[in-house]
Amino acid sequence: SDLEEVREVGRGGRGGESGPLGKLCGSLCCSMFGVMLYFGALFLVAHNETSTVCVQRALHSSRQLYEEVDCSGTALGDSSAPLYLSCPIADSSMPGRSPADFGANWLEGAFWEKAVKVRQEVSMLQCVEKKHTERKKEGDRTVEIDRWTYSMEWSSSMKDS
Repeated sequence: SDLEEVREVGRGGRGGESGPLGKLCGSLCCSMFGVMLYFGALFLVAHNETSTVCVQRALHSSRQLYEEVDCSGTALGDSSAPLYLSCPIADSSMPGRSPADFGANWLEGAFWEKAVKVRQEVSMLQCVEKKHTERKKEGDRTVEIDRWTYSMEWSSSMKDS
């Protein structure tokens, strides 16, 4: 379903037009903004590359230094080195999860999962309002036409309509 509203926002005159100096000033401002944007992007790329190299060096050095720990829990060498645990997780040590763990007691029996980590995603079907505004010139006056459309959509957060 759609809803429409029309209102007048201006009448006559040379609305928004400027002389040659105004156009020159606007183009110079855009050029300066472009130059600043270029150097800003250059700085961010350099920062990203430096950060990536540092992380890669840290990962490479830890791969060469780690010590594997067997399932009995005893380390085989120097205890100051990073440790790598190579044992499977016992099924009996994992907690079971149900809807009650997420505060939904009324859904008891919907699921039961044994896992290291469980995440619940909830969404709801709701009416969503969208506003579209169009400016139109009708003779010597300018009007704005607002249109609202409504649709049913699934969302994980409440939409204020």
